[in-house]
Amino acid sequence: DEKGLEIIYAQTVPPTGLGRALNDRLRRAAAR
Repeated sequence: DEKGLEIIYAQTVPPTGLGRALNDRLRRAAAR
């Protein structure tokens, strides 16, 4: 929000361990 960016590209990681949390954050951010 501070940077004024409209699009950020990110790649998901394998859904194991910490990857599950990272993917969850990416999904939540994409829903905004």
